[in-house]
Amino acid sequence: MAKSNSKKVEKKEVVKTSDVESGKTLAALSYLWIVGVILLFTEKDNKFIIFHAKQATALFVIETVLMLVPILGMLSIIPGIAAIYGLIMALQGSETKIPIANELGEKIAELITPKK
Repeated sequence: MAKSNSKKVEKKEVVKTSDVESGKTLAALSYLWIVGVILLFTEKDNKFIIFHAKQATALFVIETVLMLVPILGMLSIIPGIAAIYGLIMALQGSETKIPIANELGEKIAELITPKK
């Protein structure tokens, strides 16, 4: 039997420059508390905003869970720092993936956004 050397191919969406320029402000605002969740439900066209809203939603969920568990509450500063980093990257027009938040954000988006 021959071994298969197949790798999982990650589908990367191309973000238009116009999406980046027109979406910087909302993408940055998505990292403020629950705004990312709202944008995930409402934004349908701008891929740059959607990218950052997914990560922001994941950070919001992580921070909320950490705050609900008394012993882990002090760790909620970590997603807060990551959110500040994401906000800065969004303002710079960058699609920098935040570890854990990016993957979790993709999964959350699959669950809450309707399929096309």
